[in-house]
Amino acid sequence: MILAASRGLKRRSHREIVRRGLTDEIEIGQERGSGLVQSFLRHADQAWRISPGTGRVALAGGRASIPELCAWFAGTCQEIDGATEPSDFLKAFAHPISLVELPLNVEPISLQLDPTALDELLENGATLRTDNRDLDDTEIEALRQLVRELWLVTRPRSIGDQKTNIWRMTLNTSEVGHLVMHSSKISLVCKRLREVEVAYEDGTSESLLQVFNSSGQPFRLSFSEPTYSYAMGQLFRDHRLLGSRQNLLQLLDASLPSDADEEKGDDGQRFAATSLFGFVVDRASVRDDLLVCEDMGTEWADFVGVSTIKHRVTFYHCKGGHVDVGASGLHEVVSQATKNLGYLTASSAELRARAPRWNGNWSKRRIARLQRGASVDSFIDGFSKAVVAPQATRRVTIVTSALCKSALAKAFENLDHNEPPPSVVHVLWLLSAFVDQCRAAGAVPHIICRP
Repeated sequence: MILAASRGLKRRSHREIVRRGLTDEIEIGQERGSGLVQSFLRHADQAWRISPGTGRVALAGGRASIPELCAWFAGTCQEIDGATEPSDFLKAFAHPISLVELPLNVEPISLQLDPTALDELLENGATLRTDNRDLDDTEIEALRQLVRELWLVTRPRSIGDQKTNIWRMTLNTSEVGHLVMHSSKISLVCKRLREVEVAYEDGTSESLLQVFNSSGQPFRLSFSEPTYSYAMGQLFRDHRLLGSRQNLLQLLDASLPSDADEEKGDDGQRFAATSLFGFVVDRASVRDDLLVCEDMGTEWADFVGVSTIKHRVTFYHCKGGHVDVGASGLHEVVSQATKNLGYLTASSAELRARAPRWNGNWSKRRIARLQRGASVDSFIDGFSKAVVAPQATRRVTIVTSALCKSALAKAFENLDHNEPPPSVVHVLWLLSAFVDQCRAAGAVPHIICRP
């Protein structure tokens, strides 16, 4: 039974990912699924979940009577009302603040929609429609491209826009929509997203704009003051963000060849050595004695590697492109990586359910999904043993050509002297969020990019 107290709106739907936790007496962290991020706290045999965008507090427990439920609800509300300032430990993370706390001279500068939200709708069986007809493949791809791009806020604002408290946004110099700031929420207005109807399998429907304006709001806003960010329907501030730049740069492994920008090149029988997939198989995973390609469909990662000697499981996520500081591409691959963190501790049943897929070939080519190992059974056995080993290590590796370490280092240095470009602020927040969510899941973050 889940007992839940909420002082905000409830989400339409969400997927919870349960992870095997650490052995500490108290464990604090975050989990994500379907664009929803929840904080959790485990102590002894009790586990609480907190949804920062809704004020929802949930406690997993056994059966309870109505009086017991009411008593728990009242007690939880009293504890929330009596809460004091957060501890120094919690201050080390980006913390939610009210929109009224945003200084008047701090303005939004860019918006990045979460492209995985659109992909998940399609993967879960939803149909995209407009003018009472289904969108064709070309229209869906054009919509994906619109969602993937970084939208820039037009500044300075006109007097009229200041009076109505809106910020207009452009993409390639064309206006694509605007933002409206309310007392507790920033809403997105976009004609194209409003025109697209999302028809669900249960017969219900809503516009794509409503999806992005739901209580979980799967998009991120960056601001003229880099320490502020708006995500999941909540304004956050991270005081340590600018001071963490050098540590975040150390996270980057600049071992990707400069000319490697194709994501999935192949010759029909193997992945091309110059592609990112080929780089993972030939170089990044050389210490994994088991390797399977998970790409396409409802995937956990592009590749899953297991080192039976080191008791290590690694999820590899690839993103192509050839830009020096690519916010859009990084946003997409970070979203994919963080939403699947729960599968780093997949059960034997979950692994066996993937066996038919792993025994086949990739994308109708003569490229076996099992890239390394005697059999899929041996891969499942190795994964299962690595996960439960006392010295187990979980790692998430992003391989992207849409990031250049030297260019990012220079851009980070310039943050001290000029108002930062929107893409740089966005990348800074993405890297920080990636590290935090991996740490919360007990995983080691790792990014391979161009020099």
